[in-house]
Amino acid sequence: MIKNIRKVIPDNKLDYSDSNKDVDLIINHPSKKIIIEVKYWLIKPNIPMVKRMVSKFVLAKQRLMADELIIVSNKPIDFRISDIEDDVKFFTLKELIKYLKQLK
Repeated sequence: MIKNIRKVIPDNKLDYSDSNKDVDLIINHPSKKIIIEVKYWLIKPNIPMVKRMVSKFVLAKQRLMADELIIVSNKPIDFRISDIEDDVKFFTLKELIKYLKQLK
């Protein structure tokens, strides 16, 4: 999935994370810094699973001083979690590509 994401982002706007950043991709867009984490679920995630995952990546967002945190999943996360909605966006790959293209 990461290869597909890289295809739609110009190289000069994409900063690949290394092992100490704890995230899959960092996009340095002129208007904002976006962290992208890719998740491949074998089963549809439930609310406790998502909350645990988000809490980990919200800390990474703060540490890396990012403006946005996006979690891309092969299975849609279609439930609302009011206490994390401001901290993260959930996209499928198709939704992410559409979102990134409109940033250009």
